[in-house]
Amino acid sequence: MALKDNLKRLREQAGYSNGKELADTLGIAYPRYMTYERGSWPNEEILTKIAKTLHVSMDDLLGYHVSDFDKAAALFHESVGGQAVLNGNIVTFSNTPPAEHLYRPIHKSAFINAINDCVTKFNQETRPKLLKDMIVSRIRGEYYAIDIMNIVKAIDVIRSQSPSQPYDEFEKALEEALEKISDEELTKILMDKSYREKFLSKYNLDTASIICPPDHADKKPATEKGPHSKE
Repeated sequence: MALKDNLKRLREQAGYSNGKELADTLGIAYPRYMTYERGSWPNEEILTKIAKTLHVSMDDLLGYHVSDFDKAAALFHESVGGQAVLNGNIVTFSNTPPAEHLYRPIHKSAFINAINDCVTKFNQETRPKLLKDMIVSRIRGEYYAIDIMNIVKAIDVIRSQSPSQPYDEFEKALEEALEKISDEELTKILMDKSYREKFLSKYNLDTASIICPPDHADKKPATEKGPHSKE
């Protein structure tokens, strides 16, 4: 089977209903990707990226034969932790965790169908949700890390201008405080100037000149005049 045939089949198996979806994921132009499904040969970098994105081996992508049972048995071992052994058309299991209770033989076709069905459902239903939750959580973690760094930098500037206690003690106290605050409190510290000043006042600092980074600067509607407006 040629690469173009494998590519389309593996793309659909991975849950990409059309070439544009996969092209967007790969970060390449849709017309360029479609040339691969029509017979053109991608360079090594793109070929590797396609295999990783579809979660298949290069052998699968290039059409080197690996039996359906061997692929199913490899996935079984990776996920369950035991071995699926083929004797004729009968599959038996060994070294599986006791809690799994896989003690009865099963027909080869039934075993392969069960594994393939699980892979298809995982790619189409479970994987996107898990990936979404992980990505959102990770990005929020990056927000948190950036916000913490911005606070520390802002305080660091003031601290260097008006030291009131040994630096190492101040740094330790601040670090302990930041570790304990919740995401909600951190947002209030960043967005609410009075709350921020109250938080920083614990460290005996002149907080009036601490300016929140641009991304989190205190904002008011353009039509609203502040207490220090020159208008």
